[in-house]
Amino acid sequence: VRIDRPFQIYTEAVTREERITFNLEERQPVRLQIYTSTGLPILDNTFEDILNQSLVFQLNRPSGIYIYRLQIGDKIYSAVHFVP
Repeated sequence: VRIDRPFQIYTEAVTREERITFNLEERQPVRLQIYTSTGLPILDNTFEDILNQSLVFQLNRPSGIYIYRLQIGDKIYSAVHFVP
């Protein structure tokens, strides 16, 4: 089953850089929240005027499973992501 999302998440194993690439139809604000697998919040940021671009950041967190919650316009998406 394929679920289409307007974003992709990638973590570079060596540099530990986090990259979220967006493919949106129109410019809009994006709220990004990241939680540990136990529900502890580690990031809550809002980015204005996102369209087709990548956000790159470094959180320096341990390997594990993280829950991503993105609010894009009036829609909410979630994803589970493994950080090596």
